[in-house]
This record gives sequence, C-alpha cells and structure tokens, in this order.
Amino acid sequence: MSPRHGHNGTAVTPVRAPQDTYPPRSLLGVGVLARLGAAVLATGLLWLTVLWALD
Repeated sequence: MSPRHGHNGTAVTPVRAPQDTYPPRSLLGVGVLARLGAAVLATGLLWLTVLWALD
C-alpha cells in the first residue's frame, strides 16, 4: 500500500501550505541580494555588539 492511501485503502489528499504567504517565514524564497543584505546587516550588528562589549 502506498503512503498516499489511508489505512482503509481510500485516497488521502496531502495538506499543503499556501504558496503565496506574506511575509515569508524564511529567507529561502527570496533573492540572493536580499539574503546577502540580511547577512551584511547581521554581521554589522554582531560587530557593533562586540565593539560595545569591549568598550
């Protein structure tokens, strides 16, 4: 019996999340520039925190 059938042999429709959700819950669906920008902002915030802690 395939995994797409229930225990009694009836077809089961898989539940899928809507594809057009906004805002996206992860950075996987956005472009390279958006991910790069988020990484730059996170790195800058990390450096500011380190410099503040060393002061």
